[in-house]
Amino acid sequence: MDSINSDVDAELASIPEICIQAEIARYITFATHQCDIAVIADLVVHNPLQTGLEDLTLHLTAEPKVLGDRVWRIDRIGAESEFHLRDRRVSIAGGLLDSLTERMRAEVTLQLRKGETVLAESCHPIIALARNEWGGSNYMPELLAAFVTPNDPAVQRILKEASLVLEASGKSGALDGYQSKSRKRSWEIVSGLWAAVSRRGLTYAEPPASFGRHGQKIRLPSMIEEQGLATCLDTALLFAAAIEQAGLNPVVVFTEDHALTGAWLQPQTLRTLTTEDPIDIRKAIAQDELVLFETTMATGGHAMPFSRAIAEGRRQVSEANENAFVYAIDIRQARGRDIQPLSSLVRAAAGDGGQGRILPEQPLRSMKRQIFPPSTLTRSLKRRRKRQRSGLSDGSAVCLISPSAIGFSI
Repeated sequence: MDSINSDVDAELASIPEICIQAEIARYITFATHQCDIAVIADLVVHNPLQTGLEDLTLHLTAEPKVLGDRVWRIDRIGAESEFHLRDRRVSIAGGLLDSLTERMRAEVTLQLRKGETVLAESCHPIIALARNEWGGSNYMPELLAAFVTPNDPAVQRILKEASLVLEASGKSGALDGYQSKSRKRSWEIVSGLWAAVSRRGLTYAEPPASFGRHGQKIRLPSMIEEQGLATCLDTALLFAAAIEQAGLNPVVVFTEDHALTGAWLQPQTLRTLTTEDPIDIRKAIAQDELVLFETTMATGGHAMPFSRAIAEGRRQVSEANENAFVYAIDIRQARGRDIQPLSSLVRAAAGDGGQGRILPEQPLRSMKRQIFPPSTLTRSLKRRRKRQRSGLSDGSAVCLISPSAIGFSI
């Protein structure tokens, strides 16, 4: 009897089945809706039968309703053939995603029907992320640019303070991007932004493990200003937003479990939206086209000179650390692909959001002699925290310096 049942099961298993093949985004977020990113990358119905199928409908539903329902009508699928759906657009529940404060699991169901008879079905899990959550480079690398928010009110206050810093140092207070056609001037603007952020006395917050690949919740600039806390990704995006608002082109670079920010010193971009080749970054730095810096050195209340942040940025993308490089994203390239900043609902906070005194900076030694060994940043941060607990200062001043003083041949 068991052998008969086994034969029947084997015969049933050998009958070809109609199937639906779909490539659906694993994560969606409010930024997916705002930037009109496709949720379905591929959608195919396979008909392995020796007879054709006619008058079919393909139904998409989601529960909870993170996606809107859709029905496709298919006139015919030939025998032993497949049908590719080219119009794969589905509506995204922007209002729901805009209101999420935590992740929400959902399931997308696809059913192929002939009349009321279901011929095939496939189910796909999907995770709706919180409004301020990025899904990581494994799933949505390009959407990181949506979290660079230059119009955030906190960014405007940083720019105002950077302008005052520049004027106090005898420079022009105009944040005029590339209008001067001078890489030296672009460098000065970024240095002014460094000083403005440094005087805010932000406290560094440890990011989750592997955030570069798997993502994390992001504090947007106004939230950083309100809480006084920031991870390395938070500060990287804060600086990128300020750089963009100042009229320069920012780059965000990821290494394993870390993020840095760069600014193009002349009006150019990476050749592509993202790159996984650190040579592109090293080459631009070596040719004094890009300044890359360690943003967490602006936290802690005892800000380090901008030159040390630049030296650490160079070290982290050096050949010695090539295996740690994950990818870089060019924000200007992203804007050209219509990946725009997240709409902001925050209100401008009262006050200037910053405390501290800007001191004139003295010329420093050559940057090449200041490049840190691999563990120096960690040791430096620990020393700074220890000094903070004991009420001592590290002697660093927030100040402007000449780019030529640290090795820039501009």
